[in-house]
Amino acid sequence: MAGGGDIVELVHEQGYLGQVVNNVYFFECAIADTPLSNLAAWYETNVVPKVKAIQVDLVTHVNLRLRNLFNLAENYEEPLSGTGGVSSAALELPAFFAYTIRLDHANGGVRPGFKRYAGCEEGGIADSLLVAARITSLETLAGELVNPPTTTNTNWAHVIVGRVCEVPNPDPLGVPSCLKYRLPENSGECDPAYPISFEVYTQPTTQNSRKWYT
Repeated sequence: MAGGGDIVELVHEQGYLGQVVNNVYFFECAIADTPLSNLAAWYETNVVPKVKAIQVDLVTHVNLRLRNLFNLAENYEEPLSGTGGVSSAALELPAFFAYTIRLDHANGGVRPGFKRYAGCEEGGIADSLLVAARITSLETLAGELVNPPTTTNTNWAHVIVGRVCEVPNPDPLGVPSCLKYRLPENSGECDPAYPISFEVYTQPTTQNSRKWYT
């Protein structure tokens, strides 16, 4: 069971057009001795359906994989089933297109969080912008990823986790300043950020546009 303050990584495994399109989240345990299955159950009930609602039905939902970053011996998996809820007759877009949500917080030492979801389709876009119904669905999803979430989750807080520099650049003036990063392994290395607001991007993003958005 996770201890109070432990950070749990949750990977939502999905497939789309022959590719793996996972989403990764981090949650801080708010109440000691909470099992990872508790977080998986909340996520499967309250987040997965909202993700499916924005995706074309060619997206398959495969598995939830959780691990405690501060105790790697503690892990949990929950198989998923089902597909996205939008008909592929609406003409799916390639896997490099994604809907984007930015998660903002007050921690100046951590970048904003970004969540991107594959499974876009042409019916959700008009004149290069997302249609109003798709934006509304994304806003409903984003409401579960801020604190407090739309659906009460007293045992866990969704957080943005900054990476720890493992290999600094030997040149103090070199760019980049760090050559290799890793996830924090204990509370002393972790200063999580707590999303409190969000922005839904009104255009789908691609590999090229994401260079500018972030």
